[in-house]
Amino acid sequence: MILRSTALGLALATCFGFAAPARAQRDLEPSIIESGALSDADKTEIRQFLTGLTPELTGEPVRIKASRERIVRQLRAQGTGSQPSIAFRLEYARQLLPVVEPLIVNEGDLIAANALIIAGELGVPAASPILERGLADKRPPVRYGAAFGYKRLFERLIQGSPALTSKQATDALGTVVGAIPGEIDTKVIEGLLRALEAGAKVPAEQVKDLRSSSVSALATTMGARAAADAGGGERANNKLDLSRALLRASQIAHDALTRVHMDKNEPQLPTQSLVDVGGLSGDILAYVRARLAAPDLASDERDRLTALTKSAESVYHFTNEALGGPLRDPALGSLLDAGDTTGFSKAVVDLIGPSGPLTTAPFGYADDRFVR
Repeated sequence: MILRSTALGLALATCFGFAAPARAQRDLEPSIIESGALSDADKTEIRQFLTGLTPELTGEPVRIKASRERIVRQLRAQGTGSQPSIAFRLEYARQLLPVVEPLIVNEGDLIAANALIIAGELGVPAASPILERGLADKRPPVRYGAAFGYKRLFERLIQGSPALTSKQATDALGTVVGAIPGEIDTKVIEGLLRALEAGAKVPAEQVKDLRSSSVSALATTMGARAAADAGGGERANNKLDLSRALLRASQIAHDALTRVHMDKNEPQLPTQSLVDVGGLSGDILAYVRARLAAPDLASDERDRLTALTKSAESVYHFTNEALGGPLRDPALGSLLDAGDTTGFSKAVVDLIGPSGPLTTAPFGYADDRFVR
C-alpha cells in the first residue's frame, strides 16, 4: 500500500511538476490556430510542428512534461486574446490522437497518464473514448491521468466555442460519475471530483444543465460513499481515505452554491440540485457521527472530521437558505471544538433524523435516510 501510494505521488509530481525547457521550436502562427478554414499548407505546418514534439512523449520524464506543455500551449488563448478555432482543434486532434492513443497502454505510468491528459486538453469528441479507457486501467496513476483529462475536457467547454455537443458533454460526465462508486484510490477519487468541479463551472449558455448535473452527481455519488462507510461497508477495504475525499466534495459543493468561480449573473442551481447537495451534507454528518463513535478512530482523524463537519454544516446552511427553509444553527463545529462528542451526536440526530430539517420541507428526505 505504501509503495503504491509513493509511486502514484512520484508519477503525479513528475507529470504536473517542474519541466525542463523544451527544445527550441517555433510555436504555430496565430493565423493558423485561429483559422476557421485551414489550408493544406496550414495542415502541413501542424504536422511538422507535432513531428518535432511527439517523439519526446516516450522520453525522459522532464522531456515528456516539456513536450506536453508545448503541444497544449497551442490550444490556449493566443496573444490576440482569441481562442483556437474549432477547425484548428479538430485538425490538431486528427493528427495528434493517432500518436497519443497507443501510449495510454504504455507500461510506463507517466507516459500513459501524460497521453490521457493531452487527449483531454484537445477537448474534442474523439478524446472521450480514449479517456474512458484510461479510467478502466488497473494503475492508479493512469486512472488519475484520465480523470485529469476529463477535467481539462470540461474546462475547454468554458473557454471559447465548445467542440462537444451537449449530449457528448453529458455522456462524458456520465462516464466520470460512473467511475466514482467503485474507485478505491484516494487520489483518483479526488481527480474525479476535480473533473466534476470543472463541469460545475460550465455556464448554461455553453452547455445547458451540465453545471447542475455535475453538482447533483457529485452530491449523490459521494453521499452514497459516505453512507456506505458509515455503515461499515467501505471500511472493510481499508484503502480509501474517505474523509479527505468527502471534504473535497463538500468544498466543491460550497463553491458551486456560492458561485465563487462563476459570472455573478449565472443563476442559482435548480431546486433538485439544491436538495441533492443538502442530502450530501446530511450524509457527511451521519458519516462523521459514525466515525467519532468507531473504536478504530485515530487521534489525528478527529481534527479532519471537525473540519469536515464545519464544511458540511456550511453547505447545509447555504442550501437551506436558498430553498427558503427555516433558520436553524446547530453549531455542530463548535461542539466538536469544545470536545463535546455526546452533544454533537445528539445535535446531528436532531438535524438529520426523523422530523429534523433534512427530513422535512424543503428537503423532504425519508426519516431513515441518514439515521438508520
